[in-house]
Amino acid sequence: VKNEEKNLPGSLQSVCGAVDELIVVDTGSTDRTKALAAQYGAIVYDYQWGDDFSAPRNYAISQATGDWIIFLDADEAFVHPTRVRPALESLVNQQTGADAVMLRRLELDLDDGGREIGREWCLRVFRNQDNLRYEGRIHENIQNRDRALSLLYAGEDLCLNHTGYSGGRIKEKLQRNLALLQQEIAVGGEQPQHYMFLADCYFGLADY
Repeated sequence: VKNEEKNLPGSLQSVCGAVDELIVVDTGSTDRTKALAAQYGAIVYDYQWGDDFSAPRNYAISQATGDWIIFLDADEAFVHPTRVRPALESLVNQQTGADAVMLRRLELDLDDGGREIGREWCLRVFRNQDNLRYEGRIHENIQNRDRALSLLYAGEDLCLNHTGYSGGRIKEKLQRNLALLQQEIAVGGEQPQHYMFLADCYFGLADY
């Protein structure tokens, strides 16, 4: 997180009753983010930002001690907090060979009365194993370094709300994303997975 004092309390409140430990990695906040995280009982670690979203995420994973990890962004929160732990336990106990769990995420525009503007699947729950780590400077995601990921898909009990693409914030995020994509391409070359994200940035910025 960085300067997420507005969003972080809602995210932590939605998950704190379901987990055995809370970890927050801060990449340079100058507001009350770290103090608020501590109020919820989180262990707060500092990590120097280096234009790479995977690096602090993987650092956070290295600090976790549980068998499973729930990894939320500060602008994500569970819709049904009291259902999170029983729903997860039921799901993973039924299918014991899975690496990770895909959750349905609702995109809400807070600048338009909380209107739903989209839905998507996202990977936010996974085993705490050395072979499961985030990859990608931006639009990072968990990868199994040994084989293809084995996934479960959760029901409505584990649905998330996401407010990060609200109208008043989207332009700044798209500009940031485009810069990081360009950095990644400069280092590793243009790859097919970049095309969708580049198109999303340029379209959202009205750069046709």
